[in-house]
Amino acid sequence: MRITQISELREVIPNPTESVVEKKVSQLDEMAIDFIRRSPFAVISTANSKGQITASPKGDSPGFIEVVDETTLMVPDRPGNGLADGHLNILQNPSVGLIFFIPNVRESLRISGTAELHHEEELLDKFGVRGRPAVLLTKVQIDEVFFHCGKALIRSELWSPESWNEPDRVSFGKAYALRQGKHGLTGKALAKVVDAAIERDYQKNL
Repeated sequence: MRITQISELREVIPNPTESVVEKKVSQLDEMAIDFIRRSPFAVISTANSKGQITASPKGDSPGFIEVVDETTLMVPDRPGNGLADGHLNILQNPSVGLIFFIPNVRESLRISGTAELHHEEELLDKFGVRGRPAVLLTKVQIDEVFFHCGKALIRSELWSPESWNEPDRVSFGKAYALRQGKHGLTGKALAKVVDAAIERDYQKNL
């Protein structure tokens, strides 16, 4: 059965308890601030004017996303692939969602708000790392904050090394070769060139 009404949804997923509803607040508290300052990784979701959504991973040293105050965050951008999907979305629709993770912590922190892009030289230098200024800054005004329980991370065993596969990588070179219709030795040669270029980028362009 396709669910199309709120009442139908609530037959499957009952209304949350009052204590669960109350965990959603409009600004950062001490625990949330501490979590962000210890987090090396977050995902930012944005949508364009048509409602098409993208989610972009952001990562650096713990605390790379700065807590300006209880309702404001600054997210620095590093060199990327140039698509700028999230930034283009923000220019059309400022609504954003973020989720923060800390390795070996089951709970996560969810934030929603509105964003704007900044490119002031002084701020870019302030948020610089590894001898380079930030490329861009995303300022987030917070509307809602809450901690998400750890069930998803428990079920996925994300932080359980014994469940991990052997180290592996996605070959962007292979994907590119397939899109170009290159197979056999030609495809392998092209994939090798592309993957080598990406590896150099990983080493020199963080």
